[in-house]
Amino acid sequence: MEQEREHTSWRELFARSVDLGLGALLLTKEAAQKAVDELVHKGEVSREEGKRLVERMLERGKEQKEHMEQMIREAVDKALEKADVARGSDLRDARARIAELQARLDKLEMNMPAGRPPHEPPM
Repeated sequence: MEQEREHTSWRELFARSVDLGLGALLLTKEAAQKAVDELVHKGEVSREEGKRLVERMLERGKEQKEHMEQMIREAVDKALEKADVARGSDLRDARARIAELQARLDKLEMNMPAGRPPHEPPM
């Protein structure tokens, strides 16, 4: 009976650690497999349970990684916005707008009468 209680408590502890995500973020497939293989070897989980545990641990780790990446992106976006720093996309947009304006200016200058300086506003 005592062994059965330890058996159950190990499973619960393991499941809770996965549910809480303790270390799952950095967990590799090899590390997860090694940990579960040890539990299988000790007889604390069956091979089938071990397989499901590995899959669950890896899925949880993937979810946590995606969540962490999203949180980091949001934090960086807020920091850049607060610091009023231009992003690459802002610079590309500005370059495109400058090129468009330069093309329009060149076209206007080509249509100006001769003798007037190119950048002098009309009267």
